[in-house]
Amino acid sequence: MNSPAPPSGRFAGSRLSHCHRHERTASAPRSLTQGDARSAADPDEIEGGCAKARIGLRGASADGHDGSRLSVVALMITAMSAAFTVLWTHDVCRELRRHRVGQRPRVAFSGVHQSLPSWTSVGVGDDVFALHVNRCVVYVVSRLRVVDKQRRDCCGAAPTTWRDPAYPGHDAWAMLGAAGCGASPVHVEATPIRFDVAVPGDLLSALTWRNRRREQRTLKYVVNGRLERSVSLQGVYRLTDESAARLGVLFDSSPTQSRTA
Repeated sequence: MNSPAPPSGRFAGSRLSHCHRHERTASAPRSLTQGDARSAADPDEIEGGCAKARIGLRGASADGHDGSRLSVVALMITAMSAAFTVLWTHDVCRELRRHRVGQRPRVAFSGVHQSLPSWTSVGVGDDVFALHVNRCVVYVVSRLRVVDKQRRDCCGAAPTTWRDPAYPGHDAWAMLGAAGCGASPVHVEATPIRFDVAVPGDLLSALTWRNRRREQRTLKYVVNGRLERSVSLQGVYRLTDESAARLGVLFDSSPTQSRTA
């Protein structure tokens, strides 16, 4: 059987033109920008804030020979972990002051009510700064890094009646919300509880949070470096990267904890 004739006429020209354009484009792959990296692995789009993407780049060799290609370059892009804040109430912090200063929480609790806000947006590996407001001053009580968000053996036996504690294995940290509405455990690696790291007024005014639409906001009701109302802190909110870094530097550079607040 005879081989089919190669395409001719305008079809041949069209195919050659297409191949030429493809070769010309592939011969000069553009460099990956920071914007590309963010779009390839955006922690807002993938739960947990730990997305990875492989990007392969191909092109013709420098000598211009047809069919020669550069080896595929695999680039792993790992999104940075996110940082959030949560506000611990006066009741919670009163119990912490009495019994837990200097100790490291092993667990926190996510809920479904304003009194125990949801940690749904917080992923494994993310940091959460636990804040407390006392006499218009904001304190960083602990920094908690999420390990997992599942019930484990350390939580103790599941309740069989409404009188049973929900998480008997974490009774020492029950004040963090074990009995709260819809409480579920969030296991953490945390810094020791302390009440002596005050956020200075200039940083308090500059702290910025962002939502999933990348809209940003600062705290309301900051007057002369003091927070007159804490409503803007009630919930679990994501900090911008810059604010997270500044808050982390403040916390890490603070001297040895004190047992007084």
